Amino acid sequence: MSDDSVIHSIQETWQAQTKEDEMIALADLQKKMGSFRKKILRRNWIEYGGVPVITIIFGGLALHYGGTLFVMGCAAIIAGVLIGVSYLRKHGSPLSIPQDATLVEYVRCHRAELTRQRDLLRSAPLWYVGPILPGMVLFLAGAQENGVIGANEPPVEARLVVVVVVFSVAIVWNLYKAHTFQKEIDALDQMVVS
Repeated sequence: MSDDSVIHSIQETWQAQTKEDEMIALADLQKKMGSFRKKILRRNWIEYGGVPVITIIFGGLALHYGGTLFVMGCAAIIAGVLIGVSYLRKHGSPLSIPQDATLVEYVRCHRAELTRQRDLLRSAPLWYVGPILPGMVLFLAGAQENGVIGANEPPVEARLVVVVVVFSVAIVWNLYKAHTFQKEIDALDQMVVS
């Protein structure tokens, strides 16, 4: 369904409502949008809070163990996290909620936010996993080379499998959440059409 047809359907539905129905629908949508905005902000602040933790951990490991490959891996992980968080800030920050908007404008704004967040989550393998994965490979190879991983510990290949599994779970979770946002968009579109 095109955005123009959705907007036209929203306008027709809105015009057919009584003033009381509109006020109830508007209050419900404002509450839903506020809750969604809080979830987005919480997710973003958790990610932002991870940056200093990752920087301290991997910076400290690099200083403690040294070795070119290991230090490059630590630096690449930190850089990858910074790339991911800057992308999240630019593309995942919530839109501002209009204060004195009509029901149609609120529906349009909520749909736009759902679409932005859906697209963000669908592209997570590119901006979230992609920048960190090369650093993890360098980190593990450097740990093996430096003797950080002892002879009696699982080999670097086994650790790499764990990293791939963790990143795969993150990708699947993001795609699942994107799918739930798409279902909300579809339900919103269906609601305004009927």
